Amino acid sequence: MQTMLKHALQNRNCSKDAQILRQAANIVRKDLLDHQGFKFAGTFSKQSQEKSVPMSAESLVTMILNGPNIKHQSKCDTQTCLTACQIMLHNTKKEPTSHVTATKHSLEREPPLPIYIGLKVHTACRSRKLIEQLYKIGVCVSYDRVLQLGEWMAASACERFEEDGVVAPVCLRKGLFIVAAIDNLNHNPTATTATSSFHGTGISLFQMPTKDNIGIELPPLKVPSSGQRNTLPKNYTEVPAVALQTNTVSVPECGKSPIESCIDYAKEQKKQWSDMAVQLFKSDQMSCETTIS
Repeated sequence: MQTMLKHALQNRNCSKDAQILRQAANIVRKDLLDHQGFKFAGTFSKQSQEKSVPMSAESLVTMILNGPNIKHQSKCDTQTCLTACQIMLHNTKKEPTSHVTATKHSLEREPPLPIYIGLKVHTACRSRKLIEQLYKIGVCVSYDRVLQLGEWMAASACERFEEDGVVAPVCLRKGLFIVAAIDNLNHNPTATTATSSFHGTGISLFQMPTKDNIGIELPPLKVPSSGQRNTLPKNYTEVPAVALQTNTVSVPECGKSPIESCIDYAKEQKKQWSDMAVQLFKSDQMSCETTIS
């Protein structure tokens, strides 16, 4: 058996295989660079992954993972194929960059998966180091890109608040009854510094949809926003004066009578006892058996 394998490897035409691989790579690479795929607009649609990669790349990866027969494949295999295709698209470059050490990616080839991973990790742990490590290995967008997308969504949410005239979560539906729950938030209240402790208020909103009334879903946020900076209201930015504007002070008269205290009564009783004791000392009736009360 060993001799047969050695003979087969020696007789294999590697140059022909390399030519076939080069032709397949050129076809898939051209489709990856020319494909007009996903543009992040604030949400991920159901078909965003399928539309973000060309069919040739998806077919090639599927045949590599599952063999030439691609008729029977599960949803798990489909997602695995889409994941590999998106990572490949995200790291595809038009020209080789052998002298560049920093990792760079083009916004024109930014599929949903790297954006989703970056936003998910940032929401879970806010770790810049972890996001940068995932970015370096090519499975995530950069930390600066995550902050940019978050700023866009925050600005778009503020524009929605101004349009509706109320500050409320953008996921709420119109036409449904809302119940609010308010509770205190205390983190490390025994801390001696303000940097390690936090005290605030958490507000949760609940809606009760029914089969007859599921509410009206609001349109998704527009990302990027119009670019207008949202300013705080005047009562947040202007501090009112606390000094009096006049030199004369008018103090109203107090018509209340002084409050009688039990201390005055105790002082009067003590004075009467002292007077009676002095009189007994001066009289001739004072003896060792006399009681002063």
